Amino acid sequence: MSQETREPGVWNGWYWRYGLLSVAGIAVLELVLWYGLHWSIYGNTLLGLLILVYLVAVRAKERTLANTLVSVVVLFVIDILLQLFVEHTPTEKGFTWKDYVGYNALSLAIAVIWSYLYLRFLAWSERKRQEVEARRRAEAAPERPRVRHHRKKKKKRRR
Repeated sequence: MSQETREPGVWNGWYWRYGLLSVAGIAVLELVLWYGLHWSIYGNTLLGLLILVYLVAVRAKERTLANTLVSVVVLFVIDILLQLFVEHTPTEKGFTWKDYVGYNALSLAIAVIWSYLYLRFLAWSERKRQEVEARRRAEAAPERPRVRHHRKKKKKRRR
């Protein structure tokens, strides 16, 4: 892992700019869905977390699991705040606090497990892709060099 990364928005392997922009984008999208289409933030929490895992896991090249987990936890906290202060989920919808906490805890657990499994799958598919490329390169190696056959010039016949 490199100590100094020259890419903008990356510090010691932490893709902070991309993670924060992804979190903010999904949070804004959830707000637009809430105000525009009256979709529940409570119901979209898990979907937003899974989309975030897909976005961050593919982009981060170093500390992929840590970057993904931090982004998931930050979005989860923002979703909880949106549920409490924008949607008023526990009080308006008639949920008990037990149901509310249980659903959100389950959403966070699913997102954390999915991030781990998705990163394992990405590593596996990358390894398989490299094996196929190596096998292809080995098969494409020339078997033997081509030999050029030069033809003799034919002499013109005189009549």
